Amino acid sequence: MTLPPNVLDDETLQSLGEAIAPFELSPDQRAQMRARIMERVAPPQRTATVRGSSVQWRQVWPGVWVQQLYLDSQTRAQTTLVRMDPGSVIPAHVHDHDEECLVMEGEILLGDYAVRRGDYHVAHAGSAHGALTAPSGALFMIRTVAGAEHAP
Repeated sequence: MTLPPNVLDDETLQSLGEAIAPFELSPDQRAQMRARIMERVAPPQRTATVRGSSVQWRQVWPGVWVQQLYLDSQTRAQTTLVRMDPGSVIPAHVHDHDEECLVMEGEILLGDYAVRRGDYHVAHAGSAHGALTAPSGALFMIRTVAGAEHAP
């Protein structure tokens, strides 16, 4: 959409802007306006949104950072983002429950096996793998049961 050019020059626009008196809303009017705005921007019922800026990254191993996005307190199902700096390593571990992984950036290596950007990988319960590496760095999402891995 192309906006029409200003009909009024900058000086006239500034004068008009300065001539408009500010209007103060009463506390009740402010509350009503806020409620109407929040109705429009609130997420749909029975949903949740996690804003990326609202969750802190925490380092779990050198160069490996996690951001827990969701944890179901009853089932212990969790969704986590993992960011690996180039050359970082996640130690070898065994999966007690299925673990789903979606690589969003970079690639991760399970030994010589590469899982790349856009790839979806499942490590089924009982599976084990050696150290996981990210030679060039990676960002991926994991969905599993909290506390589902243990060292071999």
